[in-house]
Amino acid sequence: MTKQLRAHDSNFSKLLYSQLVGDEIISFYRTKRNKLGIGWFVDKEDGIKLIQTSGYDSIYSEDALTWHGKEDNMFSMLYGTVQDSLITQVIAVSEGYKAATIVESNGIRIWYVKQGARLHLPITIRATDRNGDIIFETGDFEHWESD
Repeated sequence: MTKQLRAHDSNFSKLLYSQLVGDEIISFYRTKRNKLGIGWFVDKEDGIKLIQTSGYDSIYSEDALTWHGKEDNMFSMLYGTVQDSLITQVIAVSEGYKAATIVESNGIRIWYVKQGARLHLPITIRATDRNGDIIFETGDFEHWESD
């Protein structure tokens, strides 16, 4: 996978994390400019093949959480990095209050929520600590609470 990402993205620096999600393998990687990139792979009869890469998100930020939304015909995804060490849960409110997967690799905490359909707008995200206290939120909570 590293070889394919490097060939496809000249900014590729280091593979951080890969996970089988449904029928695809998602791989998060660091770019030479300290951005978070993501690649999607499928396991074909002749080996694992890169389908595409997506836009970059910041690895480092003064905000407690970074986020990026990605949509295409295959699936949608929200992802980013967790900056605040108190954050233990990220919730994609706009995706039906779906809890994100949080992983750590090379000192970088990555979160993601994969959806099969398009992202619901307005994108709304909340991050909490282990007691449920809100550390970070963005979006329109009134919109989702009125449904």
